[in-house]
Amino acid sequence: MERIGIEESVETKTLTKKLNIEGKLITAPMAEVTDSPFRIISKKFGAAMTFTQMVSAEGILKNNFNSLRFLTFAREERPVAVQILGNDPGIFRETVKEIVKFKPAMIDLNAGCPVTKVTSKKMGSALMSERSLFGEIVKAMSDSAGDIPISVKLRLGPNKNVINVIENAKVAVDNGAGVVSIHARTQDEEYEIEPHWEWIAKAKKEIDAQIVGNGSIFNYKDAKRMISETGCDFVMVGRGALGNPFLFSRFNKLMDSGVETEEPSIAIVKETLLEHLKLIFREYGAILGLDKAKKNIIWYFKRFDGIDFLIVNLIPLKEENDIFSLVEIHAEKLFDGFYKKSDKTLIDKKFKERIVFWLLN
Repeated sequence: MERIGIEESVETKTLTKKLNIEGKLITAPMAEVTDSPFRIISKKFGAAMTFTQMVSAEGILKNNFNSLRFLTFAREERPVAVQILGNDPGIFRETVKEIVKFKPAMIDLNAGCPVTKVTSKKMGSALMSERSLFGEIVKAMSDSAGDIPISVKLRLGPNKNVINVIENAKVAVDNGAGVVSIHARTQDEEYEIEPHWEWIAKAKKEIDAQIVGNGSIFNYKDAKRMISETGCDFVMVGRGALGNPFLFSRFNKLMDSGVETEEPSIAIVKETLLEHLKLIFREYGAILGLDKAKKNIIWYFKRFDGIDFLIVNLIPLKEENDIFSLVEIHAEKLFDGFYKKSDKTLIDKKFKERIVFWLLN
């Protein structure tokens, strides 16, 4: 049974609300990924909380169609957190008032996105170098949030020579944030750079807030190790959850009973993928759902042989029925051992470097 609530702390300058959910693993907000189908499947397999895609604070106030679509979620997806992007405290104050009506489990400020088109407008991780403005935004959010916890998503700092995550986390807490999520890389570090988890541990010791660790969680043992090494309250899973909702159930079983589980079988992967695809086409329709379906098929099957064959045959497809047929055919060939062995190390390396996001690039 879900249990969503708040805990209050009066030790900071502003009353803070902390997250109270059952479980430790939450999904990261990811553009073009963490939509309703993704949230439903993640929740089914045991994610403690999921996120919306990043939503423009200004877009919500202007009733932008896509912004409002990103913001909505169904009862079966709860608990859900909403992440918003912007740089105007006044807009944030009014936007949060609107978001509160949807009753999310948490409202998060994106102060960690390193993409140039975001940071060039003094948004995302650029806010970490605008500390006064950053504090004003968090305060505006907290003042409007009522009983809903406010969180901030941070990177370590602009670069390895300027690490300011602790200072910014303290500003956030002083202005009402009860939760701080830390992606353990700097703004200029690419995904092939190993994350610096030691800063998550440092934040846990020095910051009076719940700490969410983030950075290179690709399997359920990674999540357990992050908790053991850093003491963080929650672990945020990004790319590791793509095509792999099984990570959540395997982690929960490990934490509950100490049992390490096997990789999911071809049959389970196929069954879950087909369910996910049906949700995608229900949400987006036969045309808009095509590309979303294709990238998820690759993510689900990426650890099995024959991935090159699958990609070549999948990309040209233009009909929903053909998508489902190819999944059945590919799974049957996997059952029969039809494909030669793939270089799993190379495929894994490409995936972690985001090369397999080809449909978006």
